[in-house]
Amino acid sequence: MSESIPSPAAVAAWSDELLSAAVLGTDRRPAPTPPPGLGTGDPDLDPAQALLAQASLAAAIDRAGRTAVRATAISAAPAEHQPLAPPRAVQVLRMLIETPPSPPDMRFALVDRWLTTAAAQGVRLPAGQLPVLLALAGTRPELKPALRSAWGERGQWLATLTDTPSSPRPSPQAPPTGVRNGLGERWAAMPARTKEQTLNELRTGLSGADEPFLEGCLDEKSARVRDAARSLLRSLPTSRYSQRMAQRLHSLVTIEHPGVVRRLAALGSNGPLTVRVDPPRELDDAAVRDGLPTLAADADRSSAMRAVVADAPLTTWTTIAGASPAQIIEAVVADTTVRDSLVRAATAQREMEWAAALLEHVRTPDLIAVLEPEQRERFVLARVPKESDVEFGRLLTMAPTPWSPAIANALLDRLDRPMSARNGRTSGIAVATADAVHVPAAVLPRVQSMVDTADNHPGDKGPGDTDPNHERLRAQRTKFLRTAVTFHAYVRSIQEAFT
Repeated sequence: MSESIPSPAAVAAWSDELLSAAVLGTDRRPAPTPPPGLGTGDPDLDPAQALLAQASLAAAIDRAGRTAVRATAISAAPAEHQPLAPPRAVQVLRMLIETPPSPPDMRFALVDRWLTTAAAQGVRLPAGQLPVLLALAGTRPELKPALRSAWGERGQWLATLTDTPSSPRPSPQAPPTGVRNGLGERWAAMPARTKEQTLNELRTGLSGADEPFLEGCLDEKSARVRDAARSLLRSLPTSRYSQRMAQRLHSLVTIEHPGVVRRLAALGSNGPLTVRVDPPRELDDAAVRDGLPTLAADADRSSAMRAVVADAPLTTWTTIAGASPAQIIEAVVADTTVRDSLVRAATAQREMEWAAALLEHVRTPDLIAVLEPEQRERFVLARVPKESDVEFGRLLTMAPTPWSPAIANALLDRLDRPMSARNGRTSGIAVATADAVHVPAAVLPRVQSMVDTADNHPGDKGPGDTDPNHERLRAQRTKFLRTAVTFHAYVRSIQEAFT
């Protein structure tokens, strides 16, 4: 007599144990015994093989266990209004998708360029390429704006139909679907992890209209959900959460003017400030709800101070001190705890003036990202001559992309320098091949000249020729330059294909 079919609960428990064994490894946890009715497995298999065999069985059960459902009819795709891209351009796109160039970043940059060119020409991509490009944009979000501009009516229809994370939103400024589409009605039934993920998705398009809902999330049982809500509320300076933090900051900050400075201040002079920030000695009843620790020890007081400084609107400081961000930062910069908390505040609140003032004292990529592209470029160019080889690469990542000719020439100047050697060890800047897509066409003649020089003098190693690192750096630089030339050759092919 055949064994009975195992219950869904037994299969689910077995599947969980199987996953644990896969994560921990069969040395720590052997594969579980399948439920009665699914067999006992092959006793001759070693533990790893037994695990793989059971995993295959679990996958088959999962696929076979799906029940049929009644399909809902969908509307047909609307008619296209834009003409199709020229056949030659379609051929180039297929080549980029099916036989992409290396490195991978070049492929994505070229697909982006193809889509942008198609949109500028008022044409659309072929419908047959939509699924693969939707999937591609799901892994590389930077492709989404260009894809939206060239996918036509069918692309819009397909993206709405699939409604998956790989499908770009219809508009870059589209409001989040959560609160505005009845999220509150379904919220109570959601598990904590889903609530946390949903809150994180609300960051795009967040506005003051979301504040009442987020304020209510501070009463959720899950700490992760409460933390996600606070992360959003701190980026809304007008929220009740931010205003409570502002009130707490008022009680922690003391502004001291020396006598003569006080008189100058009364006359409207911007004299130096003395600013002291003290950890709190007591907190109001709402503090724990806002995520602040109970003040059981000095470490708790310091932690609470950091949170208040980081989350209070930065305008609170200018109100308290009656001074500019640069003056305030100059007064507190010696207190690294306050300074680092202000860095968090400027980053979260996207305050450019504060970010620029803080960058005079601390180097943080997150701060540089707050600046406008022109400010970021000025910051990078001002520091290029001062940076060591080790720091230069990190500085370059802070420049807006694609690089301007000024940034690119600054890099080429460094690459053109002979590599130095000390004690037989070669030193020089290292450049990532993937960054070659940021090189502008304006400097291409210089890049080609440097490639020609490298090709004509392949054995020119210099004083560090006994160090393997010398050849590695030289080969890396040459590959970067050649990749930049190749990238622009593809770009020219795309442009010509549309003409």
